Amino acid sequence: MNKMRFRILVIVASVALAGYFLYPTLVWSRMTPEEAAANPDRAATIRERAINLGLDLQGGIHMVLGIKTDALKHNILLTCNKRAAKIFRDKSIAVMGHRILTEKDAILIEVNPEAVKNRKEDIEEAIKTIGYLVPPEFSTDPQRPGVALVKARLDKEAFAREIKAASNRALEIIRNRIDAFGVAEPSIHLIEEDKIVVELPGAADPGRARRLIGRTAQLRFHRVREDAELKKTLDAIDAAVDGELKKLLGSRPVGRDRTLFYIKAEDKEAFNKILKTPAAQDKIPEGSTLAFGIEEVRDGEKIIPLYLLEADPAMSGEDLEMARVFYDERNRPLVTFEFGDEGAEEFGRLTAELMHGNKPLAIVLDGVVQSAPSVKSRITRRGQIEGQFTHEEARDLAVVLRSGALPAPVEILEDRTVGPSLGRDSIRKGMIAAAIGFLVVVLMMLARYRGSGVIANFGLLLNLVFVMACLAMFHATLTLPGIAGIVLTIGMAVDANILIFERIREELADGKGPFSAVNAGFERAFGTIFDANLTTLITAMVLYEFGTGPIRGFAVTLSIGILCSMYTAVYVSRTIFEKLVLGSQEPRLSI
Repeated sequence: MNKMRFRILVIVASVALAGYFLYPTLVWSRMTPEEAAANPDRAATIRERAINLGLDLQGGIHMVLGIKTDALKHNILLTCNKRAAKIFRDKSIAVMGHRILTEKDAILIEVNPEAVKNRKEDIEEAIKTIGYLVPPEFSTDPQRPGVALVKARLDKEAFAREIKAASNRALEIIRNRIDAFGVAEPSIHLIEEDKIVVELPGAADPGRARRLIGRTAQLRFHRVREDAELKKTLDAIDAAVDGELKKLLGSRPVGRDRTLFYIKAEDKEAFNKILKTPAAQDKIPEGSTLAFGIEEVRDGEKIIPLYLLEADPAMSGEDLEMARVFYDERNRPLVTFEFGDEGAEEFGRLTAELMHGNKPLAIVLDGVVQSAPSVKSRITRRGQIEGQFTHEEARDLAVVLRSGALPAPVEILEDRTVGPSLGRDSIRKGMIAAAIGFLVVVLMMLARYRGSGVIANFGLLLNLVFVMACLAMFHATLTLPGIAGIVLTIGMAVDANILIFERIREELADGKGPFSAVNAGFERAFGTIFDANLTTLITAMVLYEFGTGPIRGFAVTLSIGILCSMYTAVYVSRTIFEKLVLGSQEPRLSI
């Protein structure tokens, strides 16, 4: 096989390969919803291999999420406080009390002064073992002579590392949740240390997507204070706010020894406003917190139960292994959960403690009490969350519990929904722009370079085919800026041909024959073409590395277009020149 045949074979193989990768896109673009529904497996296979359209072309959801660093800090302090109690107990250091100091970013442990005197090094080692904390400060309580205070502050460097780790963990959890949502080619990435961009092309239910992505899903279990203590607290708050609270409160007996305190659903905002006042906060007992239950309907009225819980959770849901949807005897959906070995052991100890006296245990999800059943027996591995769920809500709750809790709550900083009609309009306008640009270039090349312009235009058409095929082959996403990159590629591809043709003209003017002029034109123009495309490729790579969604889409198509234009302008065009123009017995150039 001679050199020319090999080059022709390479070009033919390239075109065939491009057709192979573009075929699913052509089929998918013509497939009707009815055809897809009739053969879902074939439709899914074709859809997977077709070019993915970005958010701006097919519609969908764009969100920017921010990690709530204050909540993350509070969670870390809670973890440190819990670890402190366990580690001190393991080291046989008696702890008289322990709590977090949120305002001072520290935990405070109360011990016997003799422990500080005799086992100071053990205490320092225990604090070091906890992690996240700087070496402790020791002091005494003037009002309690028999108590020594050990205060350990949060290490700022450790917290900064934890923010980065939490962002990466949140990224992974959100990606797992979106996988269950069923969106093709979602885009999820960090743009800052504590900000996450989520793009869901083609997402048809924005509300459900926000619930899945933005829900923290922190499952915790709290001990519940006595009803009498809740009533005393509510009465104290009411007295402090001149009787304003009692106007919103209701109560009714539930069972033989329980009382349900509640507010109407429409009064929640007014109740919260009162609760946030310093006078009301001062009346909540130390180590306790008022919490809302889930909204429920009783006697045709929407109410929200109130609970007084221990502020520190008795247990978290970190060791949760499985969550799934089940149905009760009335066919109402509920979510069951299952702990791993360590969590089952801890849950067993907690429920064994509460079963004496049938004490209630609150199941709290994202700060809202889902239920607070009385514990009548020891429970180890399994539990369930009941509520007035729809099937979809129960399924989504199971998904977020299985995916794991976000390391800290997130807030939606930016939320934008692009409708599919707007996406179709963008595609139409982008295609018109590309067609006009292509047509103008084609006419200019024909007018200026005649027969050689035909070869350049053929190479330009192949360049577009190869760019689209590469997008399909690499499962890249085509965005509106990506179409702009393709249009720019058209100009860059023809620019290489212009450099070559002008060089050939110069060689012909110097008296060289057609064959020598073509060889010299391609060889001497190559260096300039290569340098120009290399510098543009470097720019595109920088844009991709440091840019976000739309900019990355532009960088991807520009990079692919540069490489394809080098191939078509230098390799394909030269092969056609040598075969059609110079292969005859009397070579002639139309240039």
